[in-house]
Amino acid sequence: MAQKLIRVADFIPQYLYNFGIRHIFMLSGAGIMHLTDGLTVFRKIKPVCFHHEQAQAMAVEAYAKTNNNFAVGYFTTGPGAINALTGTAGAWLDSVPCLFISGQVKQKEATYKIGNPAIRQCGVQEINIAPMVQSITKYYYFVDKPQDIKYHLEKAIYISKSGRPGPVWLEIPLDVQSALINTQNLVGYPKPKQQSISTDSVNKIVNLLKISKRPVILAGRGVRIANIEKIFHAFVSKFKIPVVTTFLGIDVIDNNHPNYVGRIGIKGDRAGNLAIQNTDLLIVFGSSMPVAEIGYDYDSFSPNSKKIIIDIDISSHKKNNLKADLYVQIDLNKLLPILYSKLSKVTLNFDQVWIKHCQIWKKKYPVCLPNYKLIKKGINTYLLVDELCRLLSGNDVVVTDAGSTFYIGSQAVFIKPGMRYITSGGFATMGYSLPAAIGASFAHNNQRIICITGDGSFQQNIQELQTMIHYKLPIKIFVLNNQGYYSIKYSQKKYFAERFIGEGPNSGVSFPNLKKIATAYGLNYIKIDNNRNLKRGIKQVLKKGAVLCEVIIEKNQMVIPAVESVLNPDGSMESRPFEDMFPFLDRPEYISNLLNKTYDK
Repeated sequence: MAQKLIRVADFIPQYLYNFGIRHIFMLSGAGIMHLTDGLTVFRKIKPVCFHHEQAQAMAVEAYAKTNNNFAVGYFTTGPGAINALTGTAGAWLDSVPCLFISGQVKQKEATYKIGNPAIRQCGVQEINIAPMVQSITKYYYFVDKPQDIKYHLEKAIYISKSGRPGPVWLEIPLDVQSALINTQNLVGYPKPKQQSISTDSVNKIVNLLKISKRPVILAGRGVRIANIEKIFHAFVSKFKIPVVTTFLGIDVIDNNHPNYVGRIGIKGDRAGNLAIQNTDLLIVFGSSMPVAEIGYDYDSFSPNSKKIIIDIDISSHKKNNLKADLYVQIDLNKLLPILYSKLSKVTLNFDQVWIKHCQIWKKKYPVCLPNYKLIKKGINTYLLVDELCRLLSGNDVVVTDAGSTFYIGSQAVFIKPGMRYITSGGFATMGYSLPAAIGASFAHNNQRIICITGDGSFQQNIQELQTMIHYKLPIKIFVLNNQGYYSIKYSQKKYFAERFIGEGPNSGVSFPNLKKIATAYGLNYIKIDNNRNLKRGIKQVLKKGAVLCEVIIEKNQMVIPAVESVLNPDGSMESRPFEDMFPFLDRPEYISNLLNKTYDK
């Protein structure tokens, strides 16, 4: 009987389909001509075409975040692959499992295979992508043998999803893409044994909780990665432990949950930071604890607490910025059920007043202040996000961009049960929200996606409006018109005596007429410019179909509360205490919030 041979380019989508992939994001190029042709032969996977590889890569990342599983993109050689690096780095920093497959010229023309670093280029549009990719991926491989394709696909996907997830990259030259293989002779990747749990670590956590009076759980993206949302909610509800979140952990618990307190960070909220600073036991669930979360004065972060860090990747905690009393390297999916069971058999003596304190802070210090409704000209962004969230449902996905949109959106978004919040946490990349919203839309079965961006960030991937229109995606785009890069303007105003450069129309950066942009792309356009028509305007935007809504932001918009830094005469920066956020509270009120009574006199 004759053996059936198929191209590598045809095998890849078949394998990915069996793995569960239903979409592949792509932008056509000569370097992937066989790979893309494979998608026309195997039609069970839907190709989603973009206009720029940077946007394409961001969509891959957001798709995987939204479905909490996996995503795949095809990228052509040379400039196409390099354009994908920003999105790859975002996935690397935010621990997002995804597979980037790039094409390459034939092996005899590839400098990677020639092996002489003095040769810059041989093939057409060719460059050695390996050293650029290897530092921002968990696994990179140049597939030089067609019969090894199954092995490296399985290995790449396993590595991407195991441990701390992240992007992986396979580079497949044209002569391998087009090669014929016998699928019956392909060898797979043998998966390593799974990690076992140390009962000693669990017992140490239990013992620390038994003597704690004021515990706090800090929930990061690791909770979502581990797929433990249900047991996590049951855990904090049963043991009544207050919860604060990182920006990447925002949607693991809803705002109305009785144990939810707030969000931490240099631009978190007062309630979250006060809980962190007053706790006697901080338990971190799946966060790498970057500077944006703990502040610049490392020693003053949660100074009176014992600290337990539970994370799948303890190596990420070797930054010398925060020392824990106990590190537990384990998948939360394995640990939390055991911890739940053990804690159910012991008596915990938490201070009930502590829980009340946390809820008092949550109610007393909202980020959306009543006076924002009194503004006559323009809209305060906190009020916009607050009013928007009141009208959203638990099935909606909110995507935010960089700059003030990233900070205010993350501070102000009100999470309802089931709602998702997608942002570029580690990179905070300008131009992220529109391509991310497109990726989220495909992962969310084309249901309603809310995209919040600034007039500056919007320009960086504006071309993907056509992608959104082409696929008829019901994305609601709120473009915050603050006439430039507000975050840059604020820094230049505060630290450089208002010597403005490159932040708006008067210093070198201008922006197009958004109504004309909407018309050019065939989009419905709505403008909201005052508080009187805010709620009515939002309701119009949320109706059926894609909409571009321009929101005129108030002139003196600030990102508050925030942990402020002072520029010293010698040029060094000095930060205020983590709990002493700007605008500063009256000193008696500030001191009354410090249960440990250690404060800056």
